[in-house]
Amino acid sequence: MVRTLMMVLFVGCGTELSYIPTNLPRKMMTPRAPESVEVFMAKQPVRPFREVAYIEAEQSSLSQKEPLEELRKFAAKKGCDGVVVNNADRIDAPPLGGWPHSVRGFRASCIIWEPAPRRAGLAEIDDTKE
Repeated sequence: MVRTLMMVLFVGCGTELSYIPTNLPRKMMTPRAPESVEVFMAKQPVRPFREVAYIEAEQSSLSQKEPLEELRKFAAKKGCDGVVVNNADRIDAPPLGGWPHSVRGFRASCIIWEPAPRRAGLAEIDDTKE
């Protein structure tokens, strides 16, 4: 009985994360510190970037962890320079112990920074020749 109760309590704990590659990165992606991963929610970054994957983070019904923070940590492990959040939602979950509740989820693009495009410069003018 106690073992069954323990199993029920641990099912659904944590944040479910998925990573779906979309484009090949043009540079090697290496794990980084989570705080170095930039998060964009209101608009896309101005700096040139390449989307390399789609990430989903969904809070499990018993989790107290912040799914956006878990998404950021996951993106850091994958080597993302940043994430562009495309969708954030709250879903009503089945009642747990008779209490209604909801879970949160985020869908984001994993991005890596691209080199800035070169600007075409003017040819040097040699004014010593006539």
